[in-house]
Amino acid sequence: SCKMCGGDIHLVEEQREGLASILAVTCDSCGNHLSRPMSKKQSQVWSVNRRFVFGMRWIGRSHESMVKLCAAMDMPRPMSLSAFYGHHRALVKGSRSVAEKSMNAAAAEIVEQSETDICETAVSYDGTWMRRGYASLYGAFLAV
Repeated sequence: SCKMCGGDIHLVEEQREGLASILAVTCDSCGNHLSRPMSKKQSQVWSVNRRFVFGMRWIGRSHESMVKLCAAMDMPRPMSLSAFYGHHRALVKGSRSVAEKSMNAAAAEIVEQSETDICETAVSYDGTWMRRGYASLYGAFLAV
C-alpha cells in the first residue's frame, strides 16, 4: 500500500532496453509515482547489457546463445543482434587499447633496463587455428 495515502499501488515496467529496465510504482489513489532503473547507465549504455555481452563472449558464446539462455531462464529477450555487435565492438576496442598500453609499458621497461641500443629479451609464443590444419581463416596467437 501507498505510504502517503494507504491506497493500492501497482508496479509497471516503464522502459526496457535489452535486459535493463526502469520500474515504476504508482499509487491508484493519490497518483504518487516513483521510478527506478534496475541497472546503472554509463555513457548511454546500460551496464547489465554490456556485462552480459562481455560474459557471453568470455565463455565463447554469441547472440544466439544469449537468446537461448534468456528463454531457458524465463527472462525477457535480450538486445537485438545489431546492439549485441555494437557492445562487442566497444569491448574489442577497449581490450585492444588495454593490450597496447600493456605491451608498450613492457617494451619501455625492457628498453629502460638495457645497457645498449640493442635489447635482447626472451619471447615465448604459441598459436592455434579454429580447425586443424592451415585451411581455417581464424587463428589465435599469444606471445609472452
